[in-house]
Amino acid sequence: MKKFTLRGIALNRSHLCNAVQRLMLYVELSIQTLLLIFFWNHFYNASMPVPIYYRGYYALALFYWALLFICTKALKGRDIGDVRVFDTIVSQSVALLLGNVASYFPLCLLSYRVLNPSWLLVMTLLQTVLIVLWCFLCNRLFFYLFRPLELLLIGDEERRRMLRKKLSRYWQRYHICAELPDTASREEIFMALHNCHAVLLDSPDRSLRDWIGQECFRCNLFLFLVPDVQDVILHSSRRLHLIDTPFLQTNSHRITASDLVVKRLIDIFFSSLGLLVISPFLLLAALAIVLDDPGPVFFRQERLTKDGRVFKVIKLRTMVTDAEKNGQKLAEKDDPRITRVGRILRKTRLDEFPQLWNVLVGDMSLVGPRPECPALAEEYEKDLPEFRYRLKVRAGITGMAQVYGNYDTSPRDKLLMDLMYIEEYTFSLDITLLLLTVRTLFLTEKTEGVDTSEEEA
Repeated sequence: MKKFTLRGIALNRSHLCNAVQRLMLYVELSIQTLLLIFFWNHFYNASMPVPIYYRGYYALALFYWALLFICTKALKGRDIGDVRVFDTIVSQSVALLLGNVASYFPLCLLSYRVLNPSWLLVMTLLQTVLIVLWCFLCNRLFFYLFRPLELLLIGDEERRRMLRKKLSRYWQRYHICAELPDTASREEIFMALHNCHAVLLDSPDRSLRDWIGQECFRCNLFLFLVPDVQDVILHSSRRLHLIDTPFLQTNSHRITASDLVVKRLIDIFFSSLGLLVISPFLLLAALAIVLDDPGPVFFRQERLTKDGRVFKVIKLRTMVTDAEKNGQKLAEKDDPRITRVGRILRKTRLDEFPQLWNVLVGDMSLVGPRPECPALAEEYEKDLPEFRYRLKVRAGITGMAQVYGNYDTSPRDKLLMDLMYIEEYTFSLDITLLLLTVRTLFLTEKTEGVDTSEEEA
């Protein structure tokens, strides 16, 4: 790794970035915890049957700090500088809300009564303001300390254009100092390689990938590699030492039988609970749909799930009744087919909730690759034969592609993220993705339409 100078001191960027990010988070969580102690001491402690002092405050502070840390880590809210500041604010705010709700009930037990939540709500509001101010301050400080990585971009013209556009949102983090086609000579790449801090490579040329990987390893440069399907499969492999030649063993199916049982039980429990909780909201949404544009309340469409089985997905209708008279196509940005109520339902994701019924009856899971239309899947497979690998598991309401991608993320990139989920599956990954799904409700680019496409999505 190239060394970076911070106020005249030569330091390793990667380790220093992590240390600064951790320090910023720890200080923030400590301030949040002090706010809790302040509110507890001034508004709740005196009315307790047995007020807490000294060691009791230490235990309360440790419990609350650890709870906030776990929620913030699960929602990816600790990486100042790695993502946009608004994403960090949303992640930390949702984590704070979850942490405060989760801590309310133990505090009630500690008080032997139901606490008046008004002062805790005031505290939450102050903490949210603190999050906004702290994130902006830390973001400015982070980019004052660390200059953008000088990035060499290698790939074909189309992929370079797409990556350049996406990275432009992170101009403070990455600066593309040079671009080369993946057909460039080794000499050209070698000369450019040693004038940058990192390489972003997107090429199917295995020999080029191997050579650049070795050069980056030799020169201690960052290597950002856009993976292919083979990379995703190998990433989940484990080392095996049977003889004096090391092996890498891949898994034929990452999700075991016991995982499937646990996953199905969780699906049944939470889909039943979810339908019960949101049923009043669904009734109100149904009434609004009919008043805005008379017609059916629900939208049903054939989709694919595990092993290519066809089922009918259920959503609240967000488009006019004759939206598909000229054939299926993806919703475009500012699509005139979307009704006024439909725009609200899409932004709040309320239109997706009827799919809990699909989960309950076993067509879908809470977490998994999004189900595609048979016609669309067939079209994608012409250019991406591996697209059918997504059908190794049940389709899901949310998944890795929905959490980390956008509405207009390319089928290739969604495929890679879906395969990562399948190959790296763990119970904790499902929980993390469900929590991150809550965060996506506040990120509008996740629901924006595309300029071309194929279906009501």
